Amino acid sequence: MKNIYLSGMKSISKVAVLGAGVLGSRIAFQVAANGIDVILYDVDSESFGRASQIFGWMEQYYADRLNASPADIEDAYNRLSYAFELEEVMGAELLIESIPENLEMKKELYLRLAGLADIDTILATNSATFVPSQLMEYTGRPERFLALHFANLLVQLNTAEVRGSPKTEPDVYATVVQFARDINMVPIEMRKEKDGY
Repeated sequence: MKNIYLSGMKSISKVAVLGAGVLGSRIAFQVAANGIDVILYDVDSESFGRASQIFGWMEQYYADRLNASPADIEDAYNRLSYAFELEEVMGAELLIESIPENLEMKKELYLRLAGLADIDTILATNSATFVPSQLMEYTGRPERFLALHFANLLVQLNTAEVRGSPKTEPDVYATVVQFARDINMVPIEMRKEKDGY
């Protein structure tokens, strides 16, 4: 049964993960395996080849450790799609940025997103190095921006830190906390900005 959201919150039904590296790929598969459509975006086509290897490992883990059936795995793959252009992910309600920990790269991406994404879109960074206040000014929507930081061993250590900035709207924060629960993560609600774990 779906969770009941407080006034102002909404259920997330479509996600885009920006960056098909090790953690971005794991996040995408976790989202898809828990019944939510996800688009995995990257500018490097070779990243998707590496992502498919990660998916294969996660598929095996789900089958062996979490008793996922072949039908469950097939459903997860059916919920995954790929994009090379940012314009292709603009229908997502939540964009999770998981690109390298480089401030200039992140700044450039968020400036592009500010001009493309719908104003209601929630933006989240998976950064462990930068806190939301360091990035929010580039997003064009600081009130709808926060950090959603996943553990590297995402399946075994299924935790996700949720950190807002002083400008993050409470309903946005609460929506992302609930999204973390919906994808079988244990949300760790950080009440103060802090980099690292």
